[in-house]
Amino acid sequence: MRKLKSVSGFSSIVIAVLYLLMIIGYLMCVYKFVTCDFSNKTSYKAEVIYGVGTFTGLGCIVGWIDLGE
Repeated sequence: MRKLKSVSGFSSIVIAVLYLLMIIGYLMCVYKFVTCDFSNKTSYKAEVIYGVGTFTGLGCIVGWIDLGE
């Protein structure tokens, strides 16, 4: 039976940085969703996208996108 190779030090650092960037992106998405202007009656595009990102986990990507107000 073959043993699995352990992840090298560099690879583990890269994985940790990617996870950190994902967590930061998700927190940015939550912040942008909470601070959205829901009283704007013309368009709810940003509110919907940030809301979907917050509640589905896609916020790790959506948080880095600037959709304006």
